[in-house]
Amino acid sequence: MSRRKKVENARSRIGELFAEAGVIALRDPAGARALIFKARKLASRKRVSLRAYNRRHCRKCCAYFTSKTLRVRTRGDHIVYACLGCGHVTRLRKR
Repeated sequence: MSRRKKVENARSRIGELFAEAGVIALRDPAGARALIFKARKLASRKRVSLRAYNRRHCRKCCAYFTSKTLRVRTRGDHIVYACLGCGHVTRLRKR
């Protein structure tokens, strides 16, 4: 199997894992964290970018962002995401 096909398979699987984590995040945060961890591991193994999913999970503790696990603030020309599980702060430019 070619590298391109492997990367496409990995991207589709990562999308499935994030979708499943989004469904179960409110009732089972630990299960969602495990799915995100699995997706991140797959992405690093197959060298796939997770840029499309950066606003959906914490890069430090792999928590899926919901209203109970995330605080969002705007500061000047940045949006500040703070994970309420581990305290990690991500600053993103406004679009």
